Amino acid sequence: MPQELNLHFKNSQQVTIHFAQHSPVTVDFAIPLTAQDREAIRHYLEVYAVQYVMDIDDQEAERVSVQLSQWGQSLFDAVFNSAVAKQLFSQFINTPSDKYLVTITAQTPEILSLPWELLHDAGQFLFAFEPSITILRRISPKTTFQVYVSQSRLRMLFVISRPQGTSFINPRTDAQAVLKAIANYPAITVEFLQPATLEKLWQRLHKPRLCN
Repeated sequence: MPQELNLHFKNSQQVTIHFAQHSPVTVDFAIPLTAQDREAIRHYLEVYAVQYVMDIDDQEAERVSVQLSQWGQSLFDAVFNSAVAKQLFSQFINTPSDKYLVTITAQTPEILSLPWELLHDAGQFLFAFEPSITILRRISPKTTFQVYVSQSRLRMLFVISRPQGTSFINPRTDAQAVLKAIANYPAITVEFLQPATLEKLWQRLHKPRLCN
């Protein structure tokens, strides 16, 4: 069983650190990276490292590569900014295991989109530990849903979205394959979420069924 350290953000200003049976620790949190920092990281990882071209700015790429550990350290310090928080992290990495996991639990994109893979504890990146520490992101539920009794019909809700800044993605491809597979099952009803946003999904899940 992996050792898991959970960083639970109820909002973007506080984080509660959970580990095993130890008492959780809540600390204040402030995002240490500017929008410019995050754009530099994105460009370095998504453009320079993947789409190398002749007119690439090597000096800028070198500057960013040097700063990666500094950004990772600042992100680490923003979370483990007290003696008790650091002690909890120390207990986490010093508990024998063949697998380690740091889970980021939050609702806000500004937290989930931070480059947590760069976490650096002043000695090395967490991914460079042996065994390495895996980073997992998880969206915390907004509420607890009621328990429903079993039904004679199966209702499928399609959520088809298109990432910003990408070229055209045909939204019909996956849906057509599923619709073809269930064509002979009249007890299955299909609905498409429009628009396909997280907020719209929460709203739809709280609404009464639109079809029988």
